Amino acid sequence: MQKIKCWIVNVLFVVFFTVTLLFCIGKGEKATCIVEVGADSGVEFVQLFYSESMSNTFSEEKSITVDEREKGIFEIDLGKVMENASGLRLDFEGDSQKIEIERIAFRWPWGSRSVAGDQLYMHLDHVVQGVYMWENVYWSENADFGVVFSGEFVRELTGALSAVRMYPVLGVLGLFGLWGIFCLIWMRAEPRFSRRLDHLFLAVEGIFLALGAVALYAVQYLFSSFGNVSWTDLMFLTKSPLNGSNLSTFGTTILYGCLLAAGVLAVSTVSGIWMYTKKIPAHFWRFGLGVMLLLLAAAQLCIHFDWLTYYQYAHEQTKLYENEYVDGRTVSVTFPEQKRNLICIYLESMETTYADRASGGAMEENIIPELTELAREHVDFSDGAAINGGYPVNGAGFTLGALLAQTSGVPINERLVNNDILNSYWAQEHFYLSGVYSIGDLLAREGYRQMFMVGSDGTFAGRNAYFHDHGDYEVWDYYTAIEKKKIDADYRVWWGYEDEKLISFAKESIQKLSQEEEPFNFTMLTVDTHFTDGYVCGRCGDDFDLQYSNVLACSSRQIGEFVEWIMEQPFYENTTIVLTGDHLTMDSAYISNMGADTADRKTYLAIINPAGSLAEQEACRQFSTLDLYPTMVAALGAEIEGNRLGLGVNLFSGEQTLVERMGLSELNDELLKNSGYYQNKLLYK
Repeated sequence: MQKIKCWIVNVLFVVFFTVTLLFCIGKGEKATCIVEVGADSGVEFVQLFYSESMSNTFSEEKSITVDEREKGIFEIDLGKVMENASGLRLDFEGDSQKIEIERIAFRWPWGSRSVAGDQLYMHLDHVVQGVYMWENVYWSENADFGVVFSGEFVRELTGALSAVRMYPVLGVLGLFGLWGIFCLIWMRAEPRFSRRLDHLFLAVEGIFLALGAVALYAVQYLFSSFGNVSWTDLMFLTKSPLNGSNLSTFGTTILYGCLLAAGVLAVSTVSGIWMYTKKIPAHFWRFGLGVMLLLLAAAQLCIHFDWLTYYQYAHEQTKLYENEYVDGRTVSVTFPEQKRNLICIYLESMETTYADRASGGAMEENIIPELTELAREHVDFSDGAAINGGYPVNGAGFTLGALLAQTSGVPINERLVNNDILNSYWAQEHFYLSGVYSIGDLLAREGYRQMFMVGSDGTFAGRNAYFHDHGDYEVWDYYTAIEKKKIDADYRVWWGYEDEKLISFAKESIQKLSQEEEPFNFTMLTVDTHFTDGYVCGRCGDDFDLQYSNVLACSSRQIGEFVEWIMEQPFYENTTIVLTGDHLTMDSAYISNMGADTADRKTYLAIINPAGSLAEQEACRQFSTLDLYPTMVAALGAEIEGNRLGLGVNLFSGEQTLVERMGLSELNDELLKNSGYYQNKLLYK
């Protein structure tokens, strides 16, 4: 009877724990912001801007405006704003140039964070249209100004809210622990089960406890290493074929996970045998603890990566493609009589963030000075002071999705693109996203010779299938280098061979292509700067404390030298060079260590030697990597009817991009949804 009671209590605890988890996931904690200003400040209303995306661009659509609740006090109901906030800005609108901020407080159930006005400057990134004077006083010439909170402060707030959200869950887990201690000390019962069943229960308990511990460990690893990666991109990566990938960077992590699992199993076995001999009814308690740990890990994933939003959009339909997609086969694209060559260099994980703050990046010291100078001297659609780049949208945050987005104006919808489509052998009988019309298809129609070169296995994630099927590219990869005796059969570093060799092979191939009668499109992808920490080659220095910084700096130098070499070649006059980061780095730990979590992160871009006078038509733009497809076509001197291809816009034109027209957040939301057009007309012909 005693064991039956224990079993019932344990089951009730697990059920209660599950219900509490679901409540915490679904409810979300609400927060309030209280702003107190001096009575004579003349503030008429306060406007709070927030950013929830990978970029910290503030817009009216993502803002809350409030008037005074009482004299000098403004109360902003944030709702669930703080759940996924990455940036916060407060604007003060009034009729007085001198404004005193007495206090700003954020309140939520079971907690608050208050900052006195004379300490506020310590938690700010910068002041907008105003100057910090002394103590709590700010001065603005036009009587309106704003303050942008530092990334560290925003992370502190969101971290505190996440912790509060888990308090009820941890409380139930704590009560369950006390119940286990009670069973251990005071409860005894004669064994009810046979020795064989007890041993079976012992094994099952150990497995669940080990799985729970490893799940929590894995979740913490995901947060630290992929905290800035969207869930849809992570899901795609987990479903991609692993042939050709480099798993060495995960070796230590996997080893620690295995050791943790083995340790938990050993402790569970020893303690289980002891409890069995002492007649302590702990089978179901130990099993319940393992289940709770698994559920806790799942809940943390759900909250951090916002699974509810992902699930919601996965069951909605979008008309984005019906309304915005332009098929290159249905519009006129007219090339000049003398066609220009294209050299497109995709730079692994390269983003504007690595430049110094004065240049538009987020670093104290410029890690990529050569690339920064190239962007400044040529076209990057900036204002001339800070370098500019493109925002990677949902489905374009990993290499294959990035290549697809930048060459066809379409990202990968991971729920619609399945493993069969990704496997390279599938391309032998079918076509890879055959309904998509890419720059490769367009240039093949115009008679271009095309080559795609990588220093890794071209079959990884189906890259060779995509480039074979869209433009009949010659794919040169790691195995091609072995076949052509460029490297030994047993030579392998990092993902295949390093970028120093890749650039050397690229020079040879470009020279040969330039001697042909046809115009050429040479496309290559670097790899040394892949996460985590990158690959240290023989040319890397040690100017920086972190390995990844040194690898990025080395890549910048090598690409700078490569571009100089191209400029010295006789074919350069009739050649356009495009340097572009494929996606933002997935090395979230590095970004956090460099204090760039809340930076306005964009992929790197420089267009060198575009056709005619296009460089003079450059204007400051907000755009995504989808816009590079028509922009590269236009850079070759082609005239595009309507200046749109795929979901992209020719940035040399006056046409608004989807980011400028819709906003990045709304565009990303639409791209998460299902699309009948995508499924029926882009996946297949």
